[in-house]
Amino acid sequence: MKFYFGILLLIIISCNSSSNKNYANDKLLAKVYDKPLYLSELSDIFSEQTMSKADSNQLIANYVERWVRDNAIMYEAEKNVPKDLNLDKLVKNYRSSLVRSIYEKSIIEEALDSTVTLSELNDFYDKNKDQYQLETPIVRCYLIKLEKNAPDQDAVRDWWDDINEADNLKRLLNYCKSNAKVYMLDEKMWYKVEDLVGILPNGKISPDNVHKEEMTFKDDNFQYFFKIIELVNKKETAPMSYIKDQAIKYILHKRKMKLLDEKIENIYNKELLNKNIEIYNLN
Repeated sequence: MKFYFGILLLIIISCNSSSNKNYANDKLLAKVYDKPLYLSELSDIFSEQTMSKADSNQLIANYVERWVRDNAIMYEAEKNVPKDLNLDKLVKNYRSSLVRSIYEKSIIEEALDSTVTLSELNDFYDKNKDQYQLETPIVRCYLIKLEKNAPDQDAVRDWWDDINEADNLKRLLNYCKSNAKVYMLDEKMWYKVEDLVGILPNGKISPDNVHKEEMTFKDDNFQYFFKIIELVNKKETAPMSYIKDQAIKYILHKRKMKLLDEKIENIYNKELLNKNIEIYNLN
């Protein structure tokens, strides 16, 4: 069916061709079967272009090359449309769907309130938290992975030891931007433990073996700093901060559907009142 909708797009585009224009004094650039391309048809495309004649000719040549390819595909596509396919109906339905989609998008852009309050988030969470049981443990953490010969590691250790001090956290962030192999220093961010396994040395952490602790250690190539701020184990309820983005998307989706339903109902009632809608008895 995607193939047929591709054909529909080509047909809709081709229907806009200037078949009724007078091309008697025009320059013919290309032809695919009985469909021509004239120079005047490119006037809108290049009207605001300021370039040399050579550049202009190259631009036109590139356009013509794309045009003949597109129309060769169009010719082949039309030949291969199944005889039992009602293209007129499909084009009409596709156009209706496209026009409605554009209209609904404009309604949403103009009228949808995209602000989601903390009260709405908490209400959503209270009603739906049972649906958010964790399949794997998650953590909020600090993590830094430095190459063994990274500079100023003594200073890094001092900042790390007092990372709860805001200035030290800023110093670590600035340092890590230039020197760290990996760093995670956003205390609000949640990570699946399984995503940390590949960052830390083998055996240091796993979904089945994770504890709220601080670790500073090294291997042959790297120096590691790792501290778990908060741990939520498998099968426990995910915290609201972990599902916040999903909650916002859900709330806005419901709000959008309600807005569109109300708009449809208002249009229906208005047209019914104005007697622009008539429903006839089948009997």
